Amino acid sequence: MILFSEDFAKYPGSIVDTRTTNMSFIRMSMILNKMCINNRFFFLALTQPELQGYDPHNLKDNSIELKQRIAYECKINPWYFIREVVRITEQGSGGSPYILNRSNLAQAWVFFNSIDGFQCMPRQIGKTIGTMVLTVWYLYIGAYNCNWGMFCKGLKLQSENVDRLKKIRDALPPWLVHQTLADTNNKEGVTFAELQNSLITFVAQSDKIAAGDQARGQSHAVQHWDEIVYYDNIDKSFPAASAAMSAAGEQALKAGLPSATIITSTAGDIDDPRGREAYRMVCKAIRFTEHFYDCKDREDLMSMIRLNSKNNMVYIEFNHKQLGKSDEWFEKNTANKDPKTVAKDYMNQWLHGSEGSIFPKDLLDQLQCSRKDPLTVTYYESLAIRWYDNPKILTLDSLYKDRPYVMACDTSDNVGRDFTSFCMLDPYDMHTVATFKCNTTNLAFVARCILKFMKDFPRSIFIPERNKNGAMLLDFIFAETRRETFNPLQRIYNSYFQNYTQDTNVKNLDYGSGTVRKEFGFNTSKSATSREFLYGTVMMTALKLNVTRLYDNSLIDEICGLTMKNGRVDHSEQGHDDLFISYLLACYFILFGRNHQLYGIGPDEFMCNIEANGNEIEAEEKRQKKLAKARIVELRKLIDRDVNIIVKQAHQRELNKLMDIIGDEDIIDDTIKPLEQVDKGAITEAKRNRNYSVVDLYKAL
Repeated sequence: MILFSEDFAKYPGSIVDTRTTNMSFIRMSMILNKMCINNRFFFLALTQPELQGYDPHNLKDNSIELKQRIAYECKINPWYFIREVVRITEQGSGGSPYILNRSNLAQAWVFFNSIDGFQCMPRQIGKTIGTMVLTVWYLYIGAYNCNWGMFCKGLKLQSENVDRLKKIRDALPPWLVHQTLADTNNKEGVTFAELQNSLITFVAQSDKIAAGDQARGQSHAVQHWDEIVYYDNIDKSFPAASAAMSAAGEQALKAGLPSATIITSTAGDIDDPRGREAYRMVCKAIRFTEHFYDCKDREDLMSMIRLNSKNNMVYIEFNHKQLGKSDEWFEKNTANKDPKTVAKDYMNQWLHGSEGSIFPKDLLDQLQCSRKDPLTVTYYESLAIRWYDNPKILTLDSLYKDRPYVMACDTSDNVGRDFTSFCMLDPYDMHTVATFKCNTTNLAFVARCILKFMKDFPRSIFIPERNKNGAMLLDFIFAETRRETFNPLQRIYNSYFQNYTQDTNVKNLDYGSGTVRKEFGFNTSKSATSREFLYGTVMMTALKLNVTRLYDNSLIDEICGLTMKNGRVDHSEQGHDDLFISYLLACYFILFGRNHQLYGIGPDEFMCNIEANGNEIEAEEKRQKKLAKARIVELRKLIDRDVNIIVKQAHQRELNKLMDIIGDEDIIDDTIKPLEQVDKGAITEAKRNRNYSVVDLYKAL
């Protein structure tokens, strides 16, 4: 079947069917085009151009040859089957064409590539229908002598899903599927004797022993788990049932058929055992992006998935707007529902059911609103780098290339348990520029990737966590820098500059010495308070300033998944905080790093496009405000000293005008010292020595 751009060449004469009457497929191609996706026509493929323009449901030519051609096209090209043949029956209608959206396209493409997929999307947008369409194609068109296992949370969902499948099957052209008395059609499943395929259904078991025996002794080429976050004893059933796919899955792949696990669900409670197990799968998976479509082939795709996930699973999540639904639709469908239900069922939010998040609801809402799709995804070999700014512009335009970007890395041992994560922030407003996560690569490879970042952005500063693996990462970087022109002291965060005094000697440092190297990186284990400082002061300051500019879905998921353990902030048992640690390290350097000038950073470069409350502002406007604030301090002193009433009134009028422009909230903040208490000489001296942090300056100004 056609899944990648090069696959068209495998079917000589195949075309892109731009004359299809299913406009949702045309619209999807246009959406991918706007996203700069090159492989944006595979779902419009037609391997037999002579079929273009024929409606399989209304054939003017009733010849057997034409029907055979259509049936063959359906078998080798499931996109044609979904696009032209499938009809979705609804109440009051005789059936409408299948509506393609970003989520069900991703689900189908991942499945046809024989890759396990976890699809999370809001209710009422056709999550289960998409899987039922794939099931019908597999059982009645594409496969031979295969079993499809369907696992449902209860008898009601089991019956509803089987009924959905039958409606889709029965809406096919009557000449396409020939049922006989040998076929079974009941609420527990269906069989199709002509192709020797079966749908076998299961429901969740409350008994742990029974749950551990589910699907034991059976063979499934495909499994579908629906609403897995409500599946009792999923931690017992899923491993047991997955074993049923080993032999049958291999046979299906040898026959050229897809074989994978499909999971469809809304988000769940992390504190619930069922939701906790599902969330564990999500945290181990790689998040889907449409840039996957541009992989060269399945081998290239799998190489990237293995490098960036722990379970070779793809997590597919889209919100209602990304699926073409308006806010009016959202308001209508969530009216009179409790906030927790809305968050899980319509906003894809994984919640701490019993304890709740450590953050207030308004901050969580802001986090959710800041989510963005990456502008593009680039690859360093198979390492997927998610960009929220255009990397071509950043590396070619000196206006952006020469910014002192701050990059941070939290390292793991990369053996499948934790992620090594990387985060790059724009120092002007602290917004996320790029991120990556990997778990199976070696640190030498990660070091080469980071060095490429450092070369592409010649003023960037790198701040790694200095743990066991962080030290190894730095060793690789130091080894490589011997061949480069930049000085590690000015490009990597170090205690020499952080604690710099007039007595500090940084001349002729021997970077081969362990004594010198141990001064580089942020040491989270050096003191008991370092981690608490990151998760306390740094975290709350950064979120207050930057909650609307985080963008990255994985980063936001990690923040929302934080909980309290033994009196301290930590990730849940199933979750991770690797990327968030990287983010906090970068924020630490921007907010609390000292002596930035020693790294070649100017006094007004960090946070020059945001105010003390996090609101965005142009750098020149911010400079003018600083001048105005200084003038306000001076005017207040003059007013206090003035004896002449005329002069005093003139100064008061000028002060009132400046206050109208600046506003009281910009003058006195609950975290900022009143201007009357500012020691002007101290500020001047601090600016001269530059031995202060950005937070220190904000408290002063």
